[in-house]
Amino acid sequence: MFFKHSRYKNQETEVGPDARGRKLSSVSLRLTPVTTGTVRHTLTDADRLDHLSWTCYRTPQLWWHIADANPEFLSPLELMGDGPFRTVRIPMGSGNTAPPPGRSDLLRRLTALPGVEDVLMDETGEPLPTEAADAPEATLIICYNRLTTSPEELVAAVTEAGWIAGTAQPVERTGKSIALADL
Repeated sequence: MFFKHSRYKNQETEVGPDARGRKLSSVSLRLTPVTTGTVRHTLTDADRLDHLSWTCYRTPQLWWHIADANPEFLSPLELMGDGPFRTVRIPMGSGNTAPPPGRSDLLRRLTALPGVEDVLMDETGEPLPTEAADAPEATLIICYNRLTTSPEELVAAVTEAGWIAGTAQPVERTGKSIALADL
């Protein structure tokens, strides 16, 4: 039995056996619907999905409509920036070494770290406040699982690959735009 605002209220019930052979009923998988008429909201530090739901729909139980309107996020926690995945920017340079360290070795080291999901190298990075200031700079943008690795380990991997790394700067969800479904 589901409450009246549940996203599973109108889903069909299926009966199937469990590992012991008992017949159990469950709700079938709910596909994420296509949302229309969305408006945008810029996240603040104080935002929570239930509060946004109250503001938009006058009930905190409809938060899942906001999650449905943002299918690029795997979970409501990720949508609000509270999930295990984080993104950091690490400014880096090659210093005065000739030849510069290999980029493929750097990318291989980073992607070999547990929990590193994605690595992007931006060639128009911020200048480094080090002796590498006159070298070509770049910024690494790394998405990683904070439960399995840390920004310090990412910086260490950049340094071990022969690059000069700046301080890892978190990329926060605060100030980012999300969609609010129009019901």
